[in-house]
Amino acid sequence: QVYHVPSGETSRHLLGEVIKSSPNVSQPFFLHSFAMSENYVIICEVPGLVQWQEFPMNHTFMSELGTLWHVLSRATGEKVAEFKTTPAFFMYHHANAYEETVNGKTEIVVDVVSYPNMDSLSAMFLDQILNHPERLMNSFGDGGLHRFRLPLGEVGSNVKGRQIGPCMEFPTIYYEKYNTIKHRYVYGGSLKKGESLFLDRLVKTDVETGHVKYYIEPDVYPGEALFVPSPNSKAEDDGLILSVVLDMSKKHSKLLILNASTFEKIATADLSYAIPFGFHGKYY
Repeated sequence: QVYHVPSGETSRHLLGEVIKSSPNVSQPFFLHSFAMSENYVIICEVPGLVQWQEFPMNHTFMSELGTLWHVLSRATGEKVAEFKTTPAFFMYHHANAYEETVNGKTEIVVDVVSYPNMDSLSAMFLDQILNHPERLMNSFGDGGLHRFRLPLGEVGSNVKGRQIGPCMEFPTIYYEKYNTIKHRYVYGGSLKKGESLFLDRLVKTDVETGHVKYYIEPDVYPGEALFVPSPNSKAEDDGLILSVVLDMSKKHSKLLILNASTFEKIATADLSYAIPFGFHGKYY
């Protein structure tokens, strides 16, 4: 089910719902996030089952079913389109979605961090991170930023994605200005497969040119990269990147501040203690 909170209200209202596409599967599929363009809500139905009540947790990835895209109208909640991607992919986070007219037809462009399987899910348990960190890093290293185009005039078609960025997670953009409209830059945490034991670098990807910039500091492990625009900024990357990082050389955390354009360090604000890793944050 998809809910919305109308402007000026504090209670949620049901907008629309998606009926599970595989009636022979009794459990709901894995869903972590959804995307939204100016006129549509996009739900990515990953064919993965998770037995949350079991420990250790088990999961099943049914690649043969494909990954389904459900498109709902933001105005009415009505489902207006459905697409499939085969072979299936797994994902946690969307970077952004927007609408674009191509040859007189509307396409929804969706940027997601996708993986060929869901091995990373069970590898995120604490005992796995402590005893087999290579499992998580290898599974994350198989992913990357991918772009999918959903042609609204060709409902039911099989859509293929193309990789537009490197391995990354927790993708962010200049959200306040570019959410639901065409963006150029995506920021996130990254690693080097076969070398890193955790997310150990920040990354900036130019999705128009494919150019990638990294910020790497020895023994420093970053959190989510948050973009803060400069006052009266005109360029999309005119601002700062904030990330709470763990500095293992000093055994404490600090706030790392980068120039979002050059991706070079401007300053740090050290803490006297370590902050446990989180997932998502916000700048106000």
